[in-house]
Amino acid sequence: MIQRPDIKVIDYTTARVVHSCQWFETLAIAVGSVFFPKGYCKMPMYQPNSHRNLRLDVGAGGQILDLETAIKDGILGGGGGLVCAGVTEKLDLKKMIEELESIEVPSVFICPISLDPMQDPVTLCTGQTYERSNILKWFSLGHCTCPTTMQELWDDTVTPNRTLQQLIYSWFSQKYLAMKKRSEDVLGRAIELLDSLKKVKGQARVQTLKELRHVVVAHSMAKKTVMDKGGVALISSLLGPFTTHAVGSEVIGILVNLDLDLPSKANLRQPAKISLVVDMLNEGSIETKINCTKLIEMLIGRKDLGSENVSSLSLLAGLLRLVKDKRHPNGVLAGLGLLNTICLDESIRNSVVSIGAVPPLVELLPGLNNECLELALHILEVLSTIPEGRLALKDCANTIPNVVKFLMSKSESCTQLALTILWAVCNLAPEECAALAVEAGLAAKLLLVIQSGCNPVLKQRSVELLKLCSLNYTATIFISKCKLSRTIDGAVTSNTIQQRNLQGFFDNFILMLPALHSKEQQKAALHSSQGFFVESDFISSCWLVGSVVFFLKRNPEMPMFEAKSYRNVKLDASAGGQVLDLETAVKDGILGGVTGGGLVCAGVAEKLDLKKMVEELESIEVPTVFICPISLDPMQDPVTLCTGQTYERYNILKWFSLGHCTCPTTMQELWDDTVTPNRTMQQLIYSWFSQKFLATKKRSEDVQGRAIELLDNLKKVKGQAKVQTLKELRQVVAAHSTARKAVLDNGGTALVTSLLGPFTTHAVGSEAVGILVNLDLDFATQSNLRQPARISLMVDMLNEGSIETKINCTRLMEMLMEGNDFEHENMSSLRLLVGLLRLVKDKKHPNGLLAGLGLLKSICSHESVRGSVVSIGTVPPLVELLPSLNNECLELALYILDVLSSISEGRLALKVCANTIPNVVKLLMRVSETCTRLALSILWAVCMLAPEECTALAVEAGLAAKLLLVIQSGCNPVLKQQSVELLKLCSLNYTSTIFISECKLTRTIQ
Repeated sequence: MIQRPDIKVIDYTTARVVHSCQWFETLAIAVGSVFFPKGYCKMPMYQPNSHRNLRLDVGAGGQILDLETAIKDGILGGGGGLVCAGVTEKLDLKKMIEELESIEVPSVFICPISLDPMQDPVTLCTGQTYERSNILKWFSLGHCTCPTTMQELWDDTVTPNRTLQQLIYSWFSQKYLAMKKRSEDVLGRAIELLDSLKKVKGQARVQTLKELRHVVVAHSMAKKTVMDKGGVALISSLLGPFTTHAVGSEVIGILVNLDLDLPSKANLRQPAKISLVVDMLNEGSIETKINCTKLIEMLIGRKDLGSENVSSLSLLAGLLRLVKDKRHPNGVLAGLGLLNTICLDESIRNSVVSIGAVPPLVELLPGLNNECLELALHILEVLSTIPEGRLALKDCANTIPNVVKFLMSKSESCTQLALTILWAVCNLAPEECAALAVEAGLAAKLLLVIQSGCNPVLKQRSVELLKLCSLNYTATIFISKCKLSRTIDGAVTSNTIQQRNLQGFFDNFILMLPALHSKEQQKAALHSSQGFFVESDFISSCWLVGSVVFFLKRNPEMPMFEAKSYRNVKLDASAGGQVLDLETAVKDGILGGVTGGGLVCAGVAEKLDLKKMVEELESIEVPTVFICPISLDPMQDPVTLCTGQTYERYNILKWFSLGHCTCPTTMQELWDDTVTPNRTMQQLIYSWFSQKFLATKKRSEDVQGRAIELLDNLKKVKGQAKVQTLKELRQVVAAHSTARKAVLDNGGTALVTSLLGPFTTHAVGSEAVGILVNLDLDFATQSNLRQPARISLMVDMLNEGSIETKINCTRLMEMLMEGNDFEHENMSSLRLLVGLLRLVKDKKHPNGLLAGLGLLKSICSHESVRGSVVSIGTVPPLVELLPSLNNECLELALYILDVLSSISEGRLALKVCANTIPNVVKLLMRVSETCTRLALSILWAVCMLAPEECTALAVEAGLAAKLLLVIQSGCNPVLKQQSVELLKLCSLNYTSTIFISECKLTRTIQ
């Protein structure tokens, strides 16, 4: 701590002002009396000439303000008048700051460190004010200076600035209460406008709608009021075939800012209203066009809008006109968004191509921002799935040049879409289009994709496209087309080779070799570059050597090369940077991450893998000097540039490969792009992570020790103490795998199992079961737990315990049922089956559904129990649950119903249940092949029980059409055969014509 000089309350002036309480809130006096004491020669004394006329000295750069003067003179920006001196109820400052996040806050309330409003301001001896937590964190990092002025602090004591705190609280209180009052006024105004709208007509109606639109756009509370007061229905009713565009544009401007419910959307989908919206899209102002586009996009999200509405040529032409309008580029995003949604419907894509949408979209590509670009590329990619779209893309002269530019220049999504478009065009006319693509630089771009960190599927597509491009070229010409010739020539002839060029050459060269089709092409490429390999000094980079050696090992017939001895380059210590001595770095506190001082661990008993340690210690805070400025991840192979800055080798080499010639941190032009291994930093990183890793291992050992200690306590304690001990043991076991191993190794399972019996309380039993379900139980323990008394206790807890206890009991019994010696009478217990069914049906706790279905499935796998399962009424609730289940639960439920359909009682229960056939038919070809198989089996069982009655219901539910889908799909042949048999069964009571119509084939045939 810095020694603080003796402080005494200063002169008569200060005492008089404080005593009179005339300027109690003047920060200047408080700060002057604390930080500028009399006789402290280095600090000048601050004495205002007149207390009444005290003003902020702007030149001083401080934040010390008089409360009343600051507000009256408008320094705070809060308008005239005093701030609210108090409020009826105490308001929480933190909550007010969060709710007023969007307003502009006076700069004197902002902490210079975090740039957020202060809640607990403190002042330093320099007069600067900061948030307490921020400045204390600054000091904890070892800084002894003022963050703003960078002055050396002669006193590091922080003084609470209560006056400023009161000022902040008062200002935010005033703003908060004003906001609440405005919200109430806005609600009243919105209701008033809705009432007026029912009475006024003509121009008055337009003005009322316009004002309501402004209110709705500006205030979220007004939106809620309009929806709650039936405003949506009222406003929607104004749209119709005779509505003027003036009224229509205002109505749509309101509707697009509301969250419309399903009835409102259904109302707006009426043809007359859609027609009006399309007319305004073609003839309205740019704002109206954008609003119409947004509204149609909101409505088109439902399947029942109708293809005829969205395929209207008037709509498509209006959209295309909006997208092409260069005078109003703000309409492009909305237009592309709707066009993208429309193109998702396959039946409309031909219409989109036929109106000439492809050429203007291609021409627009270079001028679009990232968001619009993704939409435009997605539209073109979707259109390329139909022959007309591919032909239109091929015929457009700028398709290939414009699309090639976006490979690896925007985002991975853009790269993926661009690759798909290029693949579609090049496959249409390989010789013509591949040549144009190579001329446009596609080959070099594809090499960039292959060597990037993109999706493997994307890389594979790039390799295939690269092969397609290389078909009509010799190896030498293709290498030149990949823009590698200049790199090779420069490397051979120049004495001062840039390592960046060498790295670019190797990246492209090594990744290009697998793309060449024949061994002759690969040999020619290697022979043409062999001189370069021999001449180059820079071959010393291990990753380059490794890349080529790996390729040659896979291709032993390829010619081998020899590299010169590695250069032994040392870093000049005077260059600065982060090359540190290990002991000095720790001793001087540079790392900031090693607690307790002293040296970091110089070595460990066994060599630890740094990469593994970094992965396992992912959640801990790492010293900033260990972080690569490019990736913001800990460095594992640090290298230093000529500027003294240190980076991860892989990241800086990738930076160079992108064509950069500057230092990423300082942006200095590099006079030498050689990277020097920073062994000191690497040793420092390794030592620090080793220490942390060993500490983590020690904590794991502590957890093991605690688990063993709890097991020992469990043998001694009774009553509530036993419950608490079990609870803590359960938490430890659930959180740490090492604790689970300790419990297993120290006989914990036998001890915990012994606590379960006929006289065990549910409090003890629930904790014991919670421990056991987290352990890997051996055969002996499982046999012990299968005793009738223990099973009976679990069944009781399944019926009467908390939801967590019920789930744990279910999981434990499912584990026990895996053994062959589990007695059937335990499984057929009605209390167990009823408890399970109650757990499955419990809508308040849906997290128990999966566990309940899992155990029920295991029980139903035993034939002798199936009758009991049906008798308790399991079938109807399971059938009713089917539409709402997720995929995992759905497979279990269908399996149970399928198994139950194997007995006569189960088939009868399925037939009697009214929703069996409709609910099961819906699941055919919807989720997975397994679900389809199970659903078919259930339907077959039901239909065979009562063919005439059930097949008619099944055909009405759409079964015939679904079966045709199964037959023509890529499913299992057995599944297809079963579908054919079921289809035959369904067709017995129909003529051919009627059955074809029931299969929904009539429109296709006509």
